[in-house]
Amino acid sequence: MLDALNGTLVWGQVFEDGVGDALIYNDKNNQSKKELIACGNDGTLRAFNGSNGQLLWFKRYSDKLRCLAYLDSIKGPLILCGGDDNKIHCIQINNQREIKTLDFNNYVWKCYSYPQQKFNKIIISSYSFIFFKNTVPLQSLEFTSKLIALNEKLEVLWDLININVEFLDVIEMCNKLFILAGTTKGEVLIIDELTGKIIHRVKNEILTNMVQFHLKQRLILSCHNDGGIFAYKLEDIID
Repeated sequence: MLDALNGTLVWGQVFEDGVGDALIYNDKNNQSKKELIACGNDGTLRAFNGSNGQLLWFKRYSDKLRCLAYLDSIKGPLILCGGDDNKIHCIQINNQREIKTLDFNNYVWKCYSYPQQKFNKIIISSYSFIFFKNTVPLQSLEFTSKLIALNEKLEVLWDLININVEFLDVIEMCNKLFILAGTTKGEVLIIDELTGKIIHRVKNEILTNMVQFHLKQRLILSCHNDGGIFAYKLEDIID
């Protein structure tokens, strides 16, 4: 943890096999209480006191954890984490009890909660490595990975299959929220966050590493595995 004013080290903790993901949790009932929650490549999930780094609680899972996110659910504040055990674990922060587990066919790769301030919805993507050393052309592969959306009741709002997501974000346009995704097949997807409907799909033959949204310029930029960068005007995408 670094001092926000001068960048000096306040405290540090070691994850022997590396950190998969981390976030800062603020207790709504006690704004001065901050916790740093992190997951590790060793399958551990750990919560630390934000002020002094004291270990508050600890859980261990069977395989590497790659992602975690906060969800303000009807059951109280939750941490959702997942990774190479092909599961999402839904854990109550107050008592560290796992209240639900969701199974996937592939690694759980990314999870992203939204909208800002509320954090009562979450997007989760799984990831397949089937394209590694596969002789079938990339565009012909049928992925078993998917993208799903959950609400504050941990209900599945929608899911999209055969999508291997490399980059994931939630953006606001025209006073509405959209999911912005870049895929292994080189696509850039704009998805209605309420319905899961793909409202626009830009196709490229090369894996999409990153997608960036620039509101003032009304541009979407995509970066690809061959070093290519493409720009799209929003007027050409959404009316």
